[in-house]
Amino acid sequence: SNHPRALKGLFRSRSRRALFGGIALLGGFYVAQTISLSFGALGVNDVIAAVVCVLLAEYVTKFYYSRPKVTFPIALLNNFKMGFTYGLFIDAFKLAS
Repeated sequence: SNHPRALKGLFRSRSRRALFGGIALLGGFYVAQTISLSFGALGVNDVIAAVVCVLLAEYVTKFYYSRPKVTFPIALLNNFKMGFTYGLFIDAFKLAS
């Protein structure tokens, strides 16, 4: 019935949009740390996992920047990707030290 309209009204406030953007960013960071930890500890298929992570991040980037108008869910997906990439960078710095 009117659920999509209620959901759209949920994201109307700027502070709530910022909150969900931050949650998406930190969620991507968490997923990157989890993937890096699990595949790094096992030591198997880590090259394949890295290739899949890069391909997904590049696909999201292409999807985000090819849109004429960026909607809020697409912006959340891009925030997730930014957090994911940041998490992988941080893990790479941890491994280098």
